[in-house]
Amino acid sequence: MMMGSSEAHDELAVDGEFFRDARGCARLFRGMNLSGISKLPKHPEVTTYESNLELFFDHRRVNFVGRPLELEEADVHLHRLRSWGFNYLRFVIIWEAIEHEAPGVYDHAYIEYVVQMLHKVKAHGFKCFVDPHQDVWSRFTGGSGAPGWTLEIVGFEVRNLVAAEAAVVHNQSKIYPRMCWSTNLFRLACATMFTLFFAGDEFAPDARAPDGRSFQQYLQDHYINAVGALVQQIVQAGLHDDVVLGYDTLNEPSCGYVGVRDLAGFHAKQAYRVGPTPSLFQGMLLGEGIEQSCTVYQTEWYGRFTKGKMQLNASNVRAWSDGRSCIWAQHGVWDAQTRTLLKPNYFSVFQRESAKKGQPVDFHADFWLPFAHRFARALRIFHPRAIMFLEPEPFEMPPIYSPDEETKGHEQRIVYCPHWYDGATLAAKRWLPFNADLTKIAHHSANVLDFVLFRAFGVGSFGIRRVFAQSMAYLKATGLQRIGNHPCMIGEIGIPYDLRNNGEGFRRNDYSVQTVQIDAHMNAMESSLLNFCWWTYVPSNTYEHGDHWCGEDLSVCSSSHGEPGRALKALARPVPLVTAGSPRSWSFNIKRSTLHYAYKTDASFGGCQTQIQLPSVHFPDRQALRVSVSVEPASMLKLTHGVEFAEDPASSSASPMLILTVSHPRTDVQGQNETRNRKQTENQASDHQATVSIVVSAR
Repeated sequence: MMMGSSEAHDELAVDGEFFRDARGCARLFRGMNLSGISKLPKHPEVTTYESNLELFFDHRRVNFVGRPLELEEADVHLHRLRSWGFNYLRFVIIWEAIEHEAPGVYDHAYIEYVVQMLHKVKAHGFKCFVDPHQDVWSRFTGGSGAPGWTLEIVGFEVRNLVAAEAAVVHNQSKIYPRMCWSTNLFRLACATMFTLFFAGDEFAPDARAPDGRSFQQYLQDHYINAVGALVQQIVQAGLHDDVVLGYDTLNEPSCGYVGVRDLAGFHAKQAYRVGPTPSLFQGMLLGEGIEQSCTVYQTEWYGRFTKGKMQLNASNVRAWSDGRSCIWAQHGVWDAQTRTLLKPNYFSVFQRESAKKGQPVDFHADFWLPFAHRFARALRIFHPRAIMFLEPEPFEMPPIYSPDEETKGHEQRIVYCPHWYDGATLAAKRWLPFNADLTKIAHHSANVLDFVLFRAFGVGSFGIRRVFAQSMAYLKATGLQRIGNHPCMIGEIGIPYDLRNNGEGFRRNDYSVQTVQIDAHMNAMESSLLNFCWWTYVPSNTYEHGDHWCGEDLSVCSSSHGEPGRALKALARPVPLVTAGSPRSWSFNIKRSTLHYAYKTDASFGGCQTQIQLPSVHFPDRQALRVSVSVEPASMLKLTHGVEFAEDPASSSASPMLILTVSHPRTDVQGQNETRNRKQTENQASDHQATVSIVVSAR
């Protein structure tokens, strides 16, 4: 058989918590983020650790063609991912890659490159969604995403941001603790840009772009139009719906200053502090070249500590361009002459004259959700059936979703797309003997009993796996409750490979600790039947510089590693490609290479097949497989099964993959599922359903 041959009905529907094809068969997606290296220009090849600042700041003359993969090398990598059991991609693009030269000037060579890459994605049988990625706004504020001119147009001098303590940037900052890039969220430059992007009309109504538009309208328009330019070409190439299912709204959005109650202190969301950390108001003062004495913090898994004070910006460098001044001083938040804070709670309540003036603001409900609706409306002009992957702030409770008047009719074409990371391990770079449900804690949903009864805290391997599984179940349930009855796709999840448990054993190709960690993550997602996209696949990763971005080392492969993948025993797992019914349970034991999968089905699936891909890492020999398929009640269905080789049509020289196929016999009601709503069918047939249980093991 040809890989993906069962996917003749390519357009998928969103039906409750599952994706379904036209026959009503469920799809579960094991995905990969492709890729972290997309954050950086290809020409010139500028990484975050190299200090060639002339190249770094020449941001208008860059291109990203070749990110994430060179076209001539893509087939090898895409086949490799399929052979590991991945059937889905979160395809990472960057706003800067499309519109780096100037506002409204698009890099058509990059857009054409992306289209060619997506043709290869299709050839290898992947589905995907496009992720307009960013981290803490842009490369020049310590992350990735927005073009450099966005900072310049609001008045910043990008060359001065680090000296003025408005940003911490890997290739410029003298002090760069691990994972400190995320602290840029509440530095002056990033916090200002996100506040203007989402809530500029409310909090900076007097600040205007050169064409007279508010900065909120100007920035959102350019972002949406740049992504729209790509979407138009995707549609023209016929890649929409059957390959590109939809679009992420914006990777890891940030509230900026919105919601802060006292600018003299820190944002309530600013729990992770490392190194010298100015208060929010101190950040504004530093941006105007006013030296400050700031507290130095150290955050570890066991708590946050202060380590004295440090003088910042002794050279009195301004973050603002000549002739420009702090936007927030212009709006009366503070007085530049007396250097005093006038409105400490300015960003916590509505400011404009309206019925809401003086009332508390809610970032997600008041600013993020209207943006998400606007984004969806604009892209659906070109791609009407696009699925919107709604991604709120990381570790924050999602809003109650409701469509606005213009998005009604599309409310079923959405997916809840949160991120989930083991924050303790990311910060410590160490796999600890205990862990906690940081998601539930961040949502303020954990109580004392959750800790006393070990519902939000686990010790030892079993305890950690239990806590991770409970955290995933909670995240999925929260989405169902607040976003609605829609699928949940974990947009990012991953581990740091450069753990310090065994003296950087990863440099000796010892991934025993990482294998345990990955298996705990995978087990948690499988237990809740979650779709996910793992972060990340960077073939150019090295042991010395990791993923080439801000000191991170999360890539599942590395050029320094002798084998194609790292910790593959835990990473490569069976995946149910198609399920003739509704999945009910899924688990995989990596030590015994044993899969347990169960699903509900009924007679309306007559003529359909359930297909499970079995990666060669665990199932190298077709003849050595043990397969058991049982039906309860046994009288309901007589199923047949077999194991076949699946050829990858885009990699004729590559080895085939094993596919377990369970065939459902045709009945007199065959075909009804194509015309009936799946949920209605299941309700009507609840008394006539059977449970199919599949066990696969290697002898």
